Order: sequence, then C-alpha cells, then structure tokens
Amino acid sequence: MSGSPICEDFVFFELLCLPFDAKGPQFTREPPTKLHFSNDTGGKIDCAATGIPSPLIEWIVGDGRIADTIPNLRTVYPNGTITFFPFSADLYRLEIHTRDYRCRARNTVGQIISKMTNVNADEDKKSNDFKYKFYEMREKTISVKENLRINIS
Repeated sequence: MSGSPICEDFVFFELLCLPFDAKGPQFTREPPTKLHFSNDTGGKIDCAATGIPSPLIEWIVGDGRIADTIPNLRTVYPNGTITFFPFSADLYRLEIHTRDYRCRARNTVGQIISKMTNVNADEDKKSNDFKYKFYEMREKTISVKENLRINIS
C-alpha cells in the first residue's frame, strides 16, 4: 500500500484514521424548545453530547451562522452552555435576544443538531412605575410607554 497512511489500532477510511471504537455524537442533554427570560435576570441554555472522539459543541442561530460570544450580552462556553446576561433596555438586540438557536455537536465521525430553541427576552414589568419598552425593528426604534401609575396621597 504505497502512499497510504499506516493506521495501527485504527480503521482507515478516506484518508482519515479513526479509532476502532469511534462513535458519532449523541446528546446527553438536549436544550429545551423555549427560553423566556427577563432583562433583569438573564438566562442560559445547556447542551451536552458524548462521542469518540469527544464532540465539539457549538450554537447555531436561525440563519445557520455560528453564535459567538458578544461581551456583556451573550457568552458561548466550550462545555455547551450559552448564557444571556441581564441587560438594560438600550442594550436589547433583536438578533440576540429574540432568536432561534440550535445546538450542534460534531466530531470526525459525524454531527447532530438539536431541535430549535426559541429565545425570547423581555423587560421585567415589576421593576419601575414608569416603563419604556424598546423594540428594534429593522432601521427604527419605537418607544412604547407602559404601566403609567400615579399615586395620589
């Protein structure tokens, strides 16, 4: 077999040496279908998988791009957890806080993708007497006044 790699204790497959006990990823913790959280609390989603070799776990957003860490808003950890931090109304971002996410686990044997998790962040309605909710809609920001309460002594 001139020119072919030598693979001891491995299976030779299309120029790739895989261990005999290689296994594609399998979820040990699949994410939920929904995550609803307040801007005051933040939220997190866990995803875990096993396989041989150990799978890389990453998060994919609705359009297929890989979700990465965005300082002070979202952190993606190598262990499969994605955390959404508490945020003020002016830091609300539609493409982060109201989005579909999927967990993907992959190794040299294959990949698996979880069902969609619909993430929806909302403003905590208990925090103030006067509330302003901000919605980002393409190129416009609309401010809506909510819950006007006046105490008369």
